[in-house]
Amino acid sequence: MKHNSIKTKKNRRLLSKAVAIIGLAALTITGCGNTNTANDSSTKAASSDTKSSKLTKVNFGVITNSPTHWISILDKDTGIFAKHGIELVSTEFSMGINAVDSMALGQVDFTSTADYAGVNRIGNTTDKTNFRYLAETCSGNTSDLYVNPKIIKKPSDLEGKTVITIAGTVYDYYYAKLFETYKLDKTKIKIATVSSASEAAAIAEGGGDGVAFWSSAGSGAGQQLEQAGWKTLVSLKDIDLSLHQYLNGSSDFVEKNPSVTEEFLKAYEESLEYIYSHLDETAKIISKQTGLDEDLYKSTFQDTYELTFSQESYEALQDINTWCRSNGNYTADYDVANYILSDPLKAAYPDKVTLKK
Repeated sequence: MKHNSIKTKKNRRLLSKAVAIIGLAALTITGCGNTNTANDSSTKAASSDTKSSKLTKVNFGVITNSPTHWISILDKDTGIFAKHGIELVSTEFSMGINAVDSMALGQVDFTSTADYAGVNRIGNTTDKTNFRYLAETCSGNTSDLYVNPKIIKKPSDLEGKTVITIAGTVYDYYYAKLFETYKLDKTKIKIATVSSASEAAAIAEGGGDGVAFWSSAGSGAGQQLEQAGWKTLVSLKDIDLSLHQYLNGSSDFVEKNPSVTEEFLKAYEESLEYIYSHLDETAKIISKQTGLDEDLYKSTFQDTYELTFSQESYEALQDINTWCRSNGNYTADYDVANYILSDPLKAAYPDKVTLKK
């Protein structure tokens, strides 16, 4: 897809306002940033099970205002990872693919990505990537196409207009499936790029050329799009898609440390269980630490987050792989199964892995 960047002084001013409104974490980084290790309270919480001197350092690339980010924050109080013999060192990234860049340099051991981003990374680096799939964390039809309702009443109205994407992300795939489902002439639709969802929301607020953008309803960007008067037109369900989120690991680390990887997965799952059983309490902590609205935090967990790996999940990844290759994203002919390391999850939770391959 051919993209055109949207960059104006007005939009930059609006972007600053957007970030404040959305209320994301104060420090959003894209590759090199702050690290946090388990503090004294977490070590004490784990002292009956594991001596701090025996903790194994694990570098976790967390994504701003996502479950990975919140788990790393809460661990300072819960000490769950230390209980499993892990000193959790978190580095914050704005997007999963930025953490994958750091993983390629040996700086991150584990992170999280959406399906499309990982598939593309493998396709473009098949022979040398250390990126692997460890577990699926969540799936659902959680994104909608927000549009300016004064201009767009139905999908066909997108022809002759400009839609907004973040280049190299799953949004490219969503648009392609949208055009295909509604038989739209993609040559008549201009696709402009922004660097973040905040920038897209700022364009909506400022009345820029862009008339459509994908976002999760109720998310920071989704909320601001709604405040700007934009409405949802199409959901992923309407174009027969769902979004799958994954935990990923460096093959260099996982293959050398299978037992540590197993304990990491156990600690991650235990952290999710803790959140679900302490939702109001953890909402207050996360809101205080990041400025995120408590209700927005709690709405995230209306979806079911747990570690699994099913045949359906593998097939969803492989479908994206097939589409990306046929769309010219890359020429590599590979099977996603060769980039799945499910043994640690199977060792931790045998019933949660139903892969046939």
